[in-house]
Amino acid sequence: MKSENKFLLFLKKNAFYLVLAFCILAVALSVTLVLTLGNKTPATPDQGEEKPPVVSPDDPTDGDDDNDDGPDQPTIEEVVFIMPVNGTVLSHYSEEPVFNSTLNLFTAHKAMDFAAEEGSEVYAVYDGTVESVTSNYLDGTTIVIDHGDGLKSIYRSLENGDGVSVGQTVKQGDVIANVSATYLEELNDGAHLHFEVEENGALINPLTYLEVEEK
Repeated sequence: MKSENKFLLFLKKNAFYLVLAFCILAVALSVTLVLTLGNKTPATPDQGEEKPPVVSPDDPTDGDDDNDDGPDQPTIEEVVFIMPVNGTVLSHYSEEPVFNSTLNLFTAHKAMDFAAEEGSEVYAVYDGTVESVTSNYLDGTTIVIDHGDGLKSIYRSLENGDGVSVGQTVKQGDVIANVSATYLEELNDGAHLHFEVEENGALINPLTYLEVEEK
């Protein structure tokens, strides 16, 4: 009991100094923390913090990638044939049998015939390369022009093929031959151009590509 009384007496006599010492200690700890945190250096790019890229306004590579449309795409040109001769339509393309007065029978007519005076100029209907120039008794002279991508134009009942040669490049509207009456399978029709169009190995209606000028 005497020991407890002495301790309590000591606290009463020195309470002021004890509180003062505690406050001084608290202030000292606070100052130490402030100084420690204040002296901490910020992270550098080498310490793991990523530095934002510098963007130059003159840099042609800058900008949104979404606005980059890439290289220009080639445009597909529509193929349109001109009239192969200055004449009138004598007969149209037909996959159904039609009467051939020369042969005296019904047969498909996978071509267009254009009536024209003998010697009339025949024109290349589109740009291309002369694939063949042939002559035989029934067809007269025949010229085939390859326009690429499986598309060809075929001209029969020509006087001769002296105007062009195999492998020659022709432009739309170039004169390639002259009309005659040498297509003997249609002899009764007189002088005319027998015009065919082939696509991927099959004869098709020339009107697929040809714009006919009405006379």
